[in-house]
Amino acid sequence: MRSLTCAVRLAPLFAALLLGGCVTAETVSVDTTATAVPVATRGPDEPRDDLTLGKEHFRARHYGLAEMHFRRAVESRKDDAEAWLGLAASYDELKRYRLADAPTPKPSS
Repeated sequence: MRSLTCAVRLAPLFAALLLGGCVTAETVSVDTTATAVPVATRGPDEPRDDLTLGKEHFRARHYGLAEMHFRRAVESRKDDAEAWLGLAASYDELKRYRLADAPTPKPSS
């Protein structure tokens, strides 16, 4: 009988300990409409081609945008080894290893 009254007395303590660890999570709002990320400021005479933009985004660690620009550069110039390398590096950083390891065409000499 004594152990039963002890358990009854300790029940609120155990409940407080178990529920004391519960914390409601705060909601974090993320702006999903923002798509363009500014990169380094370029002068009017600097090129704005996809290869240059891909390199700038890669340096800024915006790998998704870098992948997009490198892919466009590869589509427009299929023999550009630098664009292929940037595309593979972007895929690697995005953990898309199958695409990063895909064979690339050999540049024409």
